Amino acid sequence: MALKDVEKAIRTARELISDEEYHEILTSHETNTRYMIIDPILRGLGWDLSDPDHVEFELDSSGYGRIDYTLYSDDNPVILLEAKVLHAQSVTHERQLISYTQGVNKGYAVLTNGDTWKIWDLRKRGAFDKKLIAEIDIEEGTIGNAAKALNQTLRRSLF
Repeated sequence: MALKDVEKAIRTARELISDEEYHEILTSHETNTRYMIIDPILRGLGWDLSDPDHVEFELDSSGYGRIDYTLYSDDNPVILLEAKVLHAQSVTHERQLISYTQGVNKGYAVLTNGDTWKIWDLRKRGAFDKKLIAEIDIEEGTIGNAAKALNQTLRRSLF
């Protein structure tokens, strides 16, 4: 997929986020945020969410819970993504993602509420907080900058 596909998905997400009609829908249930904001951005990044070779939903992470998306390249998990409702932010959510990635030392971990995308490089050594490589807010700055930042780390063709 091209950068323009990511920009289009972000533009649509911004419109939905700023529309009062959708605010309650997007903040009431994680599934709404996933379908309306996160999934289109992932598709824009080239991930085929209907292909079981690309994605597995709600994968059990060794007894620590279920990770919302596990994205694959050549049968290897490359991105573990935990989704939350729009605007949800808490240390508890980060701790949840940390528990899901216990013992994983490759690929990326992502925590997103649709608006903010926090990305950790699991190949880095050290504490989880030292692995944070990007925090992208799709409502702030230009659409192009947000799209470029997501494209540089999570684009399907990178893997």
